[in-house]
Amino acid sequence: MKIQYILILLIGFFQVSIAQEDAESKPKFPQFEECETDDQAGKSCFENNFRKMFKEAYKETEIASDYTYQRETKGTYLVDRRGVIKQLSYDTPESPIFLAISRAVEKLPKLKAVLNDKDRPVEFNFEVNYKLKRNSPNSKNDLEIDLEFSYPDPEKENS
Repeated sequence: MKIQYILILLIGFFQVSIAQEDAESKPKFPQFEECETDDQAGKSCFENNFRKMFKEAYKETEIASDYTYQRETKGTYLVDRRGVIKQLSYDTPESPIFLAISRAVEKLPKLKAVLNDKDRPVEFNFEVNYKLKRNSPNSKNDLEIDLEFSYPDPEKENS
């Protein structure tokens, strides 16, 4: 009789530990394809790849190149259940900057969506604070782009 109780406890323990490992292995951030082959994981891989791909795609032809400037704007985004990044808003009145950022984000590839506890894709919200700075007029390579990420608390948004 004691052996049966011990076996039941052991089986229960293994099932719980396997379920915890599955829950921990699910990504909490959407992932670019590079994240699956790279040894980076989660937040850092998402942010590093977003940053790298955005800088490659960002073209500032809409902004005059004959003056120095420093601009800061924030974009709010949603990664939908299919892994597509959707732009929700920007806090800049300057349409050239908005257009340049918008076009760069549209060129980013689809992501692997975040899964909930039932392995169903869920939406993911995030914000990016863009800092654009050009020190020298008429210089094509003098644009500095810095991106800072923030993640709104979904529980605060729902209340």
